[in-house]
Amino acid sequence: MTPLLQLTILTTFVVLSYGAELLGIKPDVNELLLKEGSSQNLECSYGKGDIGTLDWDFPDTKGGISIDTRFKDGQHKSDLKITNFTAAGDYTCKFSSKDGAVVLSDVIILTKVEEDKVEPIFHYGNTSATLSCGISWSKNNEPDIEKVTWKKENTLVSALPEGQRFKIDATNSLVIQDPKQGDIGVYTAEIKIQGVDAPYKCKVSFKAEVVNYDFVGGDFTLMDKQGADVKSAVLTCKSNNPNVQRKIETVEWFMNNTHISKLEKPDRFQVNPENYTLTIDSPRCSDSGPYIARFTLEGSTEAQDCLANFKCSPKVKDFAKSKNLIEKDKMELQCTVTGYPKAEVVWYKDSVPLNTSMDERIELFTLNGYKDARLVIKSIEFSDEGEYTCSAYSDYFNQSANKTITVRVKDKLAALWPFLGIVCEVIILCTIIFIYEKRRNKRAEQEENKAQEADGPSMEKKDGLRHRGNSGNPGA
Repeated sequence: MTPLLQLTILTTFVVLSYGAELLGIKPDVNELLLKEGSSQNLECSYGKGDIGTLDWDFPDTKGGISIDTRFKDGQHKSDLKITNFTAAGDYTCKFSSKDGAVVLSDVIILTKVEEDKVEPIFHYGNTSATLSCGISWSKNNEPDIEKVTWKKENTLVSALPEGQRFKIDATNSLVIQDPKQGDIGVYTAEIKIQGVDAPYKCKVSFKAEVVNYDFVGGDFTLMDKQGADVKSAVLTCKSNNPNVQRKIETVEWFMNNTHISKLEKPDRFQVNPENYTLTIDSPRCSDSGPYIARFTLEGSTEAQDCLANFKCSPKVKDFAKSKNLIEKDKMELQCTVTGYPKAEVVWYKDSVPLNTSMDERIELFTLNGYKDARLVIKSIEFSDEGEYTCSAYSDYFNQSANKTITVRVKDKLAALWPFLGIVCEVIILCTIIFIYEKRRNKRAEQEENKAQEADGPSMEKKDGLRHRGNSGNPGA
């Protein structure tokens, strides 16, 4: 019975298996074309369970080859792994039995190929682009090319949308008429060589244009002394590459990643469509900060950003003149700072820097992006009374802005004393009124009694005279 020797060639795209008998073996593929430095796996198996060894014959190499031989499930198997292909020539798998008999597979020819590729770069407005891949090999003669087929992502170029724009010329190059942005990508030229079963695959890239616009932003600075005298602020972004002809499609402006249309009073922000500058009417220090002009370029999928800074010397919003608190209350002071670059905030109490590390009741927090701009005292004491000053210092402007507030602390029963005073005043007033009314009523009663006593004899005398007059006049 004839033993079976099978040789399997694994490539990047397909797995090819070819069997062999003891004599007259014809494998399905007799030659592979490989680039120098590429990787390739060859697998060999001998299906008869004879005692012996499986090995390989191949040209001398500079390394990059490993062999893994094993016996499993009644089969001899051997893997030859090429990690850095350098040696072209004949590769043969052989089985040597215990009695000295040798069974050989057919020869597999590995041929070294060199590529000569043309990879164009997409330019907006070009009338055509040509992709090509010429090959030469390690044999003395040039390969006899039968046919070249071009594909993009495994799709024949003729089957692509607007496939009529793709033509293969007499040199087997791919010509793209009126190239578009969507044509950018990786193309594969499948080169069929006479006498070689498997086509050689050459990848060619149609690359996107890399344009350095090198945008430079123009800053604007608003000083404290200028104030309302400044009618507008202009921020600019220009390219240092005047030779770039591609059209700018759109530009959008952002402040701190917020679109200007969503800022407070957005009608104050206007973009000039001709030079893409940003004009801010009646600029305030609160408008200061980093601004981004985001450009969209025709024929490009990625936007390009340009930074322009609106700078302003530091300002601190006014405090109330004083703050009255009751002992054990929580005190919170907020220092609202504007300006850019951002200033450093320091708190002072009675002109001495506030030391939070010495008192766990005192804490500082970040406010509106400014570190330590919010001061909190958890449980205020009488010793916390004084003048508190928020100082915002800008190293860029070498200038400070300060605001001061006076803090007063009252006893926790302080609100009770006025109430008790009012109650006492009411009680005293009511008592006075009560005593006064009582005395007035008594005095009125006494006066009435005296009047009655005085009127009594007089009335009796008048009555007597009346009686006497009546008795002398019986006809009356």
